[in-house]
Amino acid sequence: MGKRYLSVLVAFLALGGCGDPSGPSDTYKTYLEALSRGDLTQAFQLLSRASQDRLASEELTWLKKKTLAGEDTAAHEGDSVPGLRYFRVRLAGPDGENYPPLPADVADLVEAVEEDGDRARLMISTPLGLKVAQMFREDGEWRVVLGF
Repeated sequence: MGKRYLSVLVAFLALGGCGDPSGPSDTYKTYLEALSRGDLTQAFQLLSRASQDRLASEELTWLKKKTLAGEDTAAHEGDSVPGLRYFRVRLAGPDGENYPPLPADVADLVEAVEEDGDRARLMISTPLGLKVAQMFREDGEWRVVLGF
């Protein structure tokens, strides 16, 4: 595996874990699969509200800096949701296409889950070792908590 692939995989895993109604590991897998397909809109929807809010705040700061620098601030189609545009840039670069696909066997990445009420920690196997993904249940569904 190339260094770029490893760095992107670690970045995805470091950004957070996620969950769906059936459990935190299932949602995390759905999150990784969405990233693998390049469906950043679906991946963004799996983030916790706090993570989405933080991205929206960082997006405003990022856009102000770009405007002050005289850089193009045109949005991608579909990036009208606050924070989604910055999520796309943060993960995939300015054009949203600069990342390799994740391995097809994302189901095998989750090694252990610790649940404590509305919080969960997942142990994720990466080429660089085990990483922890944080999860939070909101409105009955597991969500990604980004590690900023």
